[in-house]
Amino acid sequence: ASPFFIILYADKTRLSLFGTEKGYPILARGGCLIGWLPIAQEDAGNTGKKDFMNAKRTVWHTAFYEIVKSIEQYTESGTTVICGDKIERQIFPRVLFLSANYEEQ
Repeated sequence: ASPFFIILYADKTRLSLFGTEKGYPILARGGCLIGWLPIAQEDAGNTGKKDFMNAKRTVWHTAFYEIVKSIEQYTESGTTVICGDKIERQIFPRVLFLSANYEEQ
């Protein structure tokens, strides 16, 4: 059995060619898209206000948890996978680190 470390990246970007929609793509090492996180819309009256900033963080962290909880059960019990060399191995996935800009944290 082996640990399987996952490195995640998040950064705000456009979701459409026209630039009208934005979101946070969550990418695993190697460029695999594993999900999108929402961006809480703000109006000029909320910009920089502490309560709104906290609400944005809550939305981001709650949505991020929904993505990582898909591996949560396997962090303790492990799971078996067939690797590229056709050998079946037991792995224990772990998020090694999350790389995100200050805005996403």
